[in-house]
Amino acid sequence: MRVVFFAILHTMYSKHILPKLLKWRMDQKRFVTGRQWCVPQAKGIVLEIGFGAGANLPHYTRDVSKLFAFEPSKELFNTAIDSIQTTFKLSQIVTRAENIPLAKNSIDSIICTWTLCSVENITEVVQELYRVLKPNGKVIFIEHGKSKHPALQIFQNLFNNLWRNVQAGVT
Repeated sequence: MRVVFFAILHTMYSKHILPKLLKWRMDQKRFVTGRQWCVPQAKGIVLEIGFGAGANLPHYTRDVSKLFAFEPSKELFNTAIDSIQTTFKLSQIVTRAENIPLAKNSIDSIICTWTLCSVENITEVVQELYRVLKPNGKVIFIEHGKSKHPALQIFQNLFNNLWRNVQAGVT
C-alpha cells in the first residue's frame, strides 16, 4: 500500500508541481539576464540540453532552423510548448543526456543553461555533446562554478544533491 501511495505522490509531483516549480525558478531575473546573452548566439540546428519548461525559447532568433529540446520530462516540455509559438521546428528528445540519439557531427549549436550541475555523469554528457557537434559548431553554456571557499563548497554540494532530487532526475 505504501508503494502505491508513493508512486501516486511521485506522479503528481512530477506532472503537476515540478513543472510549475521549475518555471517559477528559471523565470527569475538573474536567470533571464544570462539567457538574453547566451541563447541568441545559437544558429542552425540546435540541441538544447535541459530544456525544462522552455525558459530559453523566447530568446532564440530566426537564425535557428531546428531545435532538439533534450528533456526527459514530457510534462516540462508540454508546459513550454503550450505557452510559446516558435518560428523553427521543435522536437523533444526524451532520454538522459549521457546517450544522445543524434548522428555524429549533426548539430551546429548546443545550448546548456544551468544544467550540467544536475547530470549524473558529466564526463559522459560532455563526450556526447562533442560527438554530435559539427567540427565548426559552437557550445554555448552558462553554469555556476564551485566556490573557492570550502564552507560554501559544502553548501553547493548539498544543494546540488537536493536539487537533483527536487527535479526528480529529469535532466
